[in-house]
Amino acid sequence: MASMPPEASIEPPGGHEESHFNLRAYVWFIVIFVLAGAAIHVIVWVSYAALIGGVPVRPVSPIAEQTPRPPEPRQQGSFIHAATPREDLAAMRAEEQRILNGYGWVDRQAGLARIPIARAMELTLERGVSAGRAVSSPVATQPVGGVTQTRPAHTTTSTRSD
Repeated sequence: MASMPPEASIEPPGGHEESHFNLRAYVWFIVIFVLAGAAIHVIVWVSYAALIGGVPVRPVSPIAEQTPRPPEPRQQGSFIHAATPREDLAAMRAEEQRILNGYGWVDRQAGLARIPIARAMELTLERGVSAGRAVSSPVATQPVGGVTQTRPAHTTTSTRSD
């Protein structure tokens, strides 16, 4: 058998594979990257200092120093608003009942007063409804199923042209 030249031997050469990594280029990249980052930080800091230094500080307005209270409803159960939701609901319903069942002025200068709702319903039944319907006689009551039902005895309706 013919002898083979040494370059064409089947056995791999001894040692290790040479690296294609260029350490010098990698170090230069890191150095330039860090220097560029530092330069950018210095430029931004100098720009900020120049902008802040050129703006005069104005005194704060006394109106801006006042902190207005937020509008109702405020957070319940706090030191500002100690009532619980149940207490607030009860107070709201009591106020509504006072308005519905009592007399009072809505606009005194205009002569507009508030009357109890029960009295307003009685007056409406006595005088009739004038918005589209008029009641000719006061009322006719008829017991229906154990409940007394009140309704107008005779009503007239107005005709509308649409």
